[in-house]
Amino acid sequence: MDDETGLRKYVRELLDAQGYTTLDASNGTDAVLIAEHYKGRIDLLLTDIVLPGMSGVEIIQNVRELRPNIPVVRMSGYTDRFGINMDADTPYIQKPFSEAQLLRCVRAALESAPEPGS
Repeated sequence: MDDETGLRKYVRELLDAQGYTTLDASNGTDAVLIAEHYKGRIDLLLTDIVLPGMSGVEIIQNVRELRPNIPVVRMSGYTDRFGINMDADTPYIQKPFSEAQLLRCVRAALESAPEPGS
């Protein structure tokens, strides 16, 4: 989830090219609605932290109410003053990032997630 259309498209295309299936949301409300209504398993939430309207922190809280064990990767181009370090156990990637950095961060979050149903 990112409010920048170009970055969102870039990340989606990068992850799709690596075999991931992506669900795209342009705002926090849409992200929460997807988490609520999507019938399949969602393996990861990737969200910017500083967003207009609903912040990334609020998105994480709302999505985790619906899908409690979902791993999260937080991203931002800002510093700690925006609450980026809200959860030291949640992976964080600083923008701008390289393809390799994003893929490593996503893979690490997925590998550290609890098994579905556990």
